[in-house]
Amino acid sequence: MPSGLRLAITQGVHVAVWLIAIFVLMGALTVVVWIALYHDAVGKLFVLSEMGTSSRILTSLAAIVWLPNLIIWALSWLTGGGFYIGELASFTLWTGQGEALPPIPIFGLFPEAVTSSVQRIILLVLPTIVTGIVALLTLLTKRGFDMLASLRKQGLRQIDTRLVTTFLYSCISLVITGLIVLLALGLAFFCSNGDLGEHRLKGVGVHVTESAAVFARDISVGLLAPWLMLLLVSALVLLWNSTIDSLHRSVTLVSAVPASLNSYESSDKSQTRISGTDTSSQPSHTVQTVNKTSHSDAPGQSSGQ
Repeated sequence: MPSGLRLAITQGVHVAVWLIAIFVLMGALTVVVWIALYHDAVGKLFVLSEMGTSSRILTSLAAIVWLPNLIIWALSWLTGGGFYIGELASFTLWTGQGEALPPIPIFGLFPEAVTSSVQRIILLVLPTIVTGIVALLTLLTKRGFDMLASLRKQGLRQIDTRLVTTFLYSCISLVITGLIVLLALGLAFFCSNGDLGEHRLKGVGVHVTESAAVFARDISVGLLAPWLMLLLVSALVLLWNSTIDSLHRSVTLVSAVPASLNSYESSDKSQTRISGTDTSSQPSHTVQTVNKTSHSDAPGQSSGQ
């Protein structure tokens, strides 16, 4: 197995574990916020049920068994999927109707609808933001792929095998992360469902398909957005560097043309001078030859006379 692929698998599993832990922590913090906001409602239910102090303590301790389910339900509620209590009530960011529920103290913790649209938007995008931050740190830091240093070392002058494999292995790692997180959360959603009785209380928990689909959207956007952003920035830098290199070559070529023309003109002038010198020297040579001939003929003529 190539070392890059092995690193991609290792990083994918590692980041998935971190994301699952962060999501569980987000669900636990949401439950803590519910307790802080709605503990008065729990107290009223204790009064309506006419429970004494010992019964209240035992009931509160027994409610700890519900804690894992509450964390999973809170996570589904946080992303917009929500949860339901049989046919009596359902709780999402938009709805929170628990009047028809039996007076069980733990039911008093279930949240009301979030009335502020700004708060709803913040809660809805929170998983995507957290996932995006984790993915970005994985891509850029030395404990992850350290793509920033790799791209800087590569120079982004041309598309080569190392550049392609860097983005390919990082994408594979993020896909592995997303699959592991979705499988883990889907299994958690499924295991958090159950029954509290018969008829109208038969079936409590989350809608697994709906909640998993919401998480799939949030995680996909959060994981792929940083990768696509790096890809886009790298493509723009590569295009810029290519343009600059092309302009530099063009300027070099244009500046080289006058030099070659000057060299050609200089060589042409030299050849012209050489040929002119040869032409001017030929008549004098002819004259000298004629003179020599005339001098050689002169004694013969005088002797004849």
